[in-house]
Amino acid sequence: MHSTLNSPDSGPPVARASGASRASRRRPSKRGVYAVITALMLVVLCGFVALAIDLGSVRLTEAQLQAGTDSAALAGTQKLDGTSAGMTRASAAASAVASANKALGTSINVTTTGPAGSAVTLGTWNSTTKTFTASTNATLVNAVKVRSTRPSMRSWFAAVGGDLYMGAAAQSIASHVARGAGKVPYYLPFSLPSCEFATHTLGSMVNMEFTLNPAGADNTGWGAINATPSASWASSEISGMLPCMQQFFNTGTVSATCSTASVGNTVSLNNGALASSLTDLANAMPSGVTWRTSYWGALPARHTGSSVPASSYGHVLEGPIPVFAGGSHYCSASAAWNENYTVTGFVWASIYDVKATGPVAQRSVWVRLDTTHIYDIGTAFGGPNYGVVNTGSPTLVQ
Repeated sequence: MHSTLNSPDSGPPVARASGASRASRRRPSKRGVYAVITALMLVVLCGFVALAIDLGSVRLTEAQLQAGTDSAALAGTQKLDGTSAGMTRASAAASAVASANKALGTSINVTTTGPAGSAVTLGTWNSTTKTFTASTNATLVNAVKVRSTRPSMRSWFAAVGGDLYMGAAAQSIASHVARGAGKVPYYLPFSLPSCEFATHTLGSMVNMEFTLNPAGADNTGWGAINATPSASWASSEISGMLPCMQQFFNTGTVSATCSTASVGNTVSLNNGALASSLTDLANAMPSGVTWRTSYWGALPARHTGSSVPASSYGHVLEGPIPVFAGGSHYCSASAAWNENYTVTGFVWASIYDVKATGPVAQRSVWVRLDTTHIYDIGTAFGGPNYGVVNTGSPTLVQ
């Protein structure tokens, strides 16, 4: 009788079970490796999440700072008026508007107590070179620069070894953009051809002698806007422009009603001596404004035979003169000066002496043209910039 326990076919069952157990113990467990990898991946993932939060926070802060500095620069520029008081108001307005805006829930501070690098700076903006220069000259300042920083922003990435703090900053520059005037509230009753500005540099067009009849180089003619030039028209125009001229000289603005001129208007020319109108011009000098020594230097000597009373010499008639497109022949002796042309722009002039008597060819008007200063008298854009400009609403330029 054979025992199944000792059967050579089945083998010892205990020995087979023991071999399987040893093989199982030889296989390494992967659960610990997975745990380490998972932990490392979580750290990296948390780092990326923290970095994304930090970058988002910086971008949001920069956007909020930019909106605040934009508003502040525009608000400050609106207060600039060419005076020291206007500069003070501009700085205060910019600071107040900045603080009314928030970045990450905190008011934007651009005063002297704000973070380093935050400030309101007044200066000049050069639209040609696109540069800003700080200035304290109230008559030149036309722009406000506002810079704000937020240097101490807590970093979420710090938890995984990043910097403890981050920073954000924004800067805005707003300026009154002056462009050639397309319309003026009054004008002197003469006109100049645009070829003068092609023939001469602006800096060389300083003292001009307007010789009426016969015409010649550097001459002019009476210029009536949408009217017929005559002695009665010239006399009316001379007396009618005085209130606007005086108001602009005293306040820098014009609210009085005078004869306007616009680019695109028709100017009718007349180079007749109009002796009575020249006399009216001389007689209006006592009601004129004073010669701007700070702008033009010493007053030229009174000419022999001047019709301006000696006691009134130094009082001038100043304002825009229409410029017309008449062709190059208007800068030669062949100009007719009795035609109609289209107004293309305006240049500032100061009539400082008049001779209304003597031979016709000697009756003259002496004029100082000024293309080096800015006369913000325009009420619309549209013409070349010869110094007579219109300044629109403040504009962000950077």
